[in-house]
Amino acid sequence: MFHNQSFIAQLLRFTISIVLAFILVLGYPSQALAQNRFQIALQQIKSLFVPRGENKGTPTGRVRGGAGRGQCPVIASVDTAETQLTALVPTISNPLDKETLRLKPKSSQIVWGKTFEAYPTFWFYIPYEYEESELEAKFVLLDEDKRIVTGPIFLKPSKDNSSGKPRLAKFTLPKQQPLEIGKQYNWYFSIICDERKPSRNPGVAGWIQRVKLDIIAPKNYLYYAEKGIWYDTVTRLADSRAAIQQTQIDNIDIAPPIGDKSLTTPPSQIQIEEDWLAVFRFLKWSDENQIDEKLINEIANSPIVELSPVRESEIEI
Repeated sequence: MFHNQSFIAQLLRFTISIVLAFILVLGYPSQALAQNRFQIALQQIKSLFVPRGENKGTPTGRVRGGAGRGQCPVIASVDTAETQLTALVPTISNPLDKETLRLKPKSSQIVWGKTFEAYPTFWFYIPYEYEESELEAKFVLLDEDKRIVTGPIFLKPSKDNSSGKPRLAKFTLPKQQPLEIGKQYNWYFSIICDERKPSRNPGVAGWIQRVKLDIIAPKNYLYYAEKGIWYDTVTRLADSRAAIQQTQIDNIDIAPPIGDKSLTTPPSQIQIEEDWLAVFRFLKWSDENQIDEKLINEIANSPIVELSPVRESEIEI
């Protein structure tokens, strides 16, 4: 009898443990699971980061660039070590160039990412206080042989209601010459302070490679993150965030999705905001090991402005 009661007690405890485990799994918020999934995808991006196959040289670049104080008369600089003009592209040290890495660590950064778009969107953080009419920028795209593919393209920001504040800026390549699948391209972006003295112009540089998708391009940014397609991850995530914000403005209530994400089920508003912040944490805005959450929040929540091409004659030199 005693042995039977002991066996029954153990069976009950085991059954209760299994039931509790199922309750925890099923009851765990899907957005928390999704958050882990997105952050894991971000961390895995660097394992897919260095381009494979034949290429001409390592795609090194410069993800941050700031002119010294007083060198840019048309804009008020608020530069610090953490808030320079910055391209929203992750970087890794070049493991094949140890001597350069030792002498000039920042010159040995690999600044590279993938896109599936023929005309991709590039993202930058512009930490300057300016009026729309004052800010001018330039973008150039070259092929692997350093031949100009597009540009120089002169840019000005569209009108917005956040004059005088630092901004996140996006620029979509004009539909002139599409990126070819499999090829790598070197891009340069700079703020024009003095056209006659380019050394005064804060600038950044990096690489982009177009890849082919085997399916119709989904809108869900998680798909691109898991495929290591960096540029489109940021753009799709920003689009999702803008759509949510517009929905709030229009006072339209949308029920949050139930269950795990798929290519057709959009993430919730809370999840989108968390993933947007995760991107900026991933970029390691500071050289310090400790992440400055206040700085990350300020940059991530900066107004977004679109940079549009203008004729060179419209640029004040």
